[in-house]
Amino acid sequence: MAQYAFQFAHEMGHVVCGYDEDAHKNRWFEESLCELASLFVLRRMAVSWQTEPPYPNWKSYSASLTQYAQERTQPAALPEGKTLAGWFADNATVLAANATDRPRNTVVATALLPLFEAVPERWEAVTWLNVEKLTPLHTFDDYLSAWQRHAPEKHREFIGTIAKEFGITLDARAR
Repeated sequence: MAQYAFQFAHEMGHVVCGYDEDAHKNRWFEESLCELASLFVLRRMAVSWQTEPPYPNWKSYSASLTQYAQERTQPAALPEGKTLAGWFADNATVLAANATDRPRNTVVATALLPLFEAVPERWEAVTWLNVEKLTPLHTFDDYLSAWQRHAPEKHREFIGTIAKEFGITLDARAR
């Protein structure tokens, strides 16, 4: 059950991100957001199914949902004393070369998960991720700037917060 929910949430994440097949080296970020969507959904299901499962006999699945999410996040925690920005500096080249490096996608997802869990309405910002068509020449900074530029004003601060997690300061003048 947990694996099905995880996979479905991942694929729905692509829908929310506005997946397209542009050839650019920043697709790893969308993949990471889709891993994040999977973790977010599993953890929300685990909590809600403790008291409100879709069927009374499914209440016991709450524990397995929690366990599956923990099995994904525990090995993906940032090393002690390491920020996402520091980790990203060490891993950016590998991510750009392999968008579906699941262990690395999950590190990013696990690091960003608290931002989305704190305010679930932030998922709306993700719908603006792939509005601008990018080329292989666009950097990750360019990708985040395009996302922020196309998003409604109410989401721009949050996108800037995500950029800061990666050690990137977006140019407010580009808005």
